[in-house]
Amino acid sequence: MSEKMPRFLVECANDHVEQVRTAVKRAVEYCIAEDISRITVIVPALQHVDSSMLAMVLGVENVKAMSQGTVLRVSDSQEVSISLTPAAKVANADTGSLLLAVHLDESDIGKVDDHSRASVIVYCPWTEDVGRQWLRTWQPKFWGTQTWEVSPLGLSPAVETALESIHTVVNVSSGLTHTSDKAFAASQFKALRKQGEFFDPDDLRIWALRHGWHQSGAKALVKVAGKYAN
Repeated sequence: MSEKMPRFLVECANDHVEQVRTAVKRAVEYCIAEDISRITVIVPALQHVDSSMLAMVLGVENVKAMSQGTVLRVSDSQEVSISLTPAAKVANADTGSLLLAVHLDESDIGKVDDHSRASVIVYCPWTEDVGRQWLRTWQPKFWGTQTWEVSPLGLSPAVETALESIHTVVNVSSGLTHTSDKAFAASQFKALRKQGEFFDPDDLRIWALRHGWHQSGAKALVKVAGKYAN
């Protein structure tokens, strides 16, 4: 969830099989170097996973077994293993594991990003649009080809100061579910509007996520801000 968590992006380019192959290979190498024992591959769903790009890389029988709970040993000497779980159950992934998100949509990769107990997150997006959005949000390092570029956040100093005030005052773990927290956030955005400050909703969302907010809290912040956008 935090911006400080290491994140890596593997572009989809024109070959999704090569994308997954690169991700798996680099993930194993990373785990060996960083003494991480478990890779948890996160997929959209277990149904039909044996006909996925992942099966082409790891083998159909291996992926079938993994979908039924088998843990695959991928490096005997270094004791690195790999397991499989659907995005809906990513919260159950082992603490300290490397999460390898394969072809998740925007909603599902958000669930992975909310997993605060992972050691590192690696993302293989299915589409360039979703991949670029994740790149802009987290500024991950690239594994393999690097051709995508995104614009930086365009928040003014006044807007950032207001966000820092909100972040300090409200209970970040619960987002803006408390009435007093929502009211304080609203007061900050109302003041910004009076000052003629502009703020892009997506920039606000990204700022919040980078500072440890959950997806739901970041969306709630954007919703409140939207009432005062110029």
